[in-house]
Amino acid sequence: MSVQDVRQSSTKATASRPSQPSLRLSEARLASDWDFIVVGAGIAGATIAQLLARRGWSVLLVEKKAFPRFKVCGGCLNLRSLHHLEALGLLPQLDHAAAPELNSVALHAAGHRARLPLPGGRALSRGHLDMLLVSAASEAGAVWLPETVAALDRRVDGEGRIVRLSQGETKVELRAGLVIAADGLGGSLFEEGCGVGSTIAPSSRIGLGALAHAGAGAEKIPAGSINMYCGCQGYVGVVGVEGGALDLAASVQRDALRNSNGPADCIARIFAEAGQVPPVALTSLDWRGTPPLSQRCNAIAAEKLVVIGDAAGYIEPFTGEGMAWAFESAFRLDAHLDGCERGAWHDGVQSWARECNNSRRGRHLLCRSLSVGLRHPALTRVAVRLLGRAPLLSRPIVCGLNRIARS
Repeated sequence: MSVQDVRQSSTKATASRPSQPSLRLSEARLASDWDFIVVGAGIAGATIAQLLARRGWSVLLVEKKAFPRFKVCGGCLNLRSLHHLEALGLLPQLDHAAAPELNSVALHAAGHRARLPLPGGRALSRGHLDMLLVSAASEAGAVWLPETVAALDRRVDGEGRIVRLSQGETKVELRAGLVIAADGLGGSLFEEGCGVGSTIAPSSRIGLGALAHAGAGAEKIPAGSINMYCGCQGYVGVVGVEGGALDLAASVQRDALRNSNGPADCIARIFAEAGQVPPVALTSLDWRGTPPLSQRCNAIAAEKLVVIGDAAGYIEPFTGEGMAWAFESAFRLDAHLDGCERGAWHDGVQSWARECNNSRRGRHLLCRSLSVGLRHPALTRVAVRLLGRAPLLSRPIVCGLNRIARS
């Protein structure tokens, strides 16, 4: 079974999330020129749209999916993510959504268990979080255009870059002083010759995810705990999110999914290898897959174009590292564009790209090291047994992921 065979998540998983009215491209009176066109309304895209709109720039936020929507993600907001949400003024929204607090990580491998302390965090489904961010961007002045496919034209002139938008039979061409690509893994924005591209690691795993509604087994997962189940074919993370639902997110070898009887069977094998019983009936869930997880963007900046978030490169993250990086890349880009004259974004983009490349190296190395370790079952078993006896040995890793001083 391929990733394309994985079914879309059910509408039940998104029914309780906040919603925004859709803007029809055929009815929209859009300006032909924009300071910024942001493609992709995930964490990085919605955050940079809000920050730039706050500064008074004209910002168009384009998303090909209808919102709210399910997205494969662990749903864990670590301390770095909470810091950025506080800067956006959205921390009270987490309380309003009753996002559970996180205080530990429980690792399971071959019947062994280790419970590691976390310095803090919250759990919120990506469908809910992304909708909060999009709403905040709209309130800041960004124009929100969902269910719209964007393609980057190779044409560049002195005024900006051309973006072609399509929604059904309606098609328009707009110009942006700077196009910000935040369309995640496997995005379709770029054409050959646009100046960027991505390389997929040969050993890259894929992601699988599902949301189990309240009452389907959430009581079997300790409150405030991220539970990770490690097997030979990959690992599964389970955490309780808002409304009593369970968020399940897995990283699995592509061959493992191909040789199984579907996502539920693949995930069940990992639980069995970890010596645990799944907290929910896996076959009752609607599973969704991702493109290969480990990708590297060949260039995160080109003429009048910048790439942020997952689209800029992705390594299997842990305890919210991926979401924290998405927030951080948006805040850093906003800081480098601050003070630039309208349309003169080149210097700001180049300085951001240099800082971005230097900053992410260390964190990607940490995540890559953890990922490699989890690919060796014997090493994983030894590590879990050791951490079960001495949980504080995990402190350097936890501090690194949350960027907390060890003192």
